[in-house]
Amino acid sequence: MRVVAGVAKGHQLRGPSRLARPTSGRVRKSLFDLLAGWIAGRTVVDLCAGIGGLGIEALSRGAAGVVFVDRDPRAARTIRENLTRCRLADRGEVWCLDAVRALHRLAAQGRRLDLILADPPYGSPVVETILRTVGRLSLLTADGFLIIEHSRRMPLSVEAPPGLAITLTRTVGDSALTVYRSP
Repeated sequence: MRVVAGVAKGHQLRGPSRLARPTSGRVRKSLFDLLAGWIAGRTVVDLCAGIGGLGIEALSRGAAGVVFVDRDPRAARTIRENLTRCRLADRGEVWCLDAVRALHRLAAQGRRLDLILADPPYGSPVVETILRTVGRLSLLTADGFLIIEHSRRMPLSVEAPPGLAITLTRTVGDSALTVYRSP
């Protein structure tokens, strides 16, 4: 898997295939086409980060900083290696922690986020918990987004949890991106 655009364009991201199901280049391109021009200087969290592809793409395209969150220690090591390989390590924090606990930690630190990217395993019940937690903790800035990647065959619930509103859903191959923002 390679970085699609930005200062790290073309850099190869590595990681064991059994560790993660990386977001395809097509899906990453579609996601960042939605954010074109907006991402520069923004604060980002990459939940269920795997090898770090989404967050590294955000950094490559000008995000100010990214907190990468994955509960697997091997994933955390891989993300650090990929950040170093792409020469972006100075703008990334890597947390080896459960996604929901990380959201609570971010709230406890008083952080306000411009973008939360979540790519949990397709069909995982953690998606609903992430949605409720982000809405309840009011982590997003006024113009911030939560974007969840999921299987197009398993759409997310139609009703957004309190504190969030669905902006759009975009289908790309077998994947879908659902975009939420503060109402």
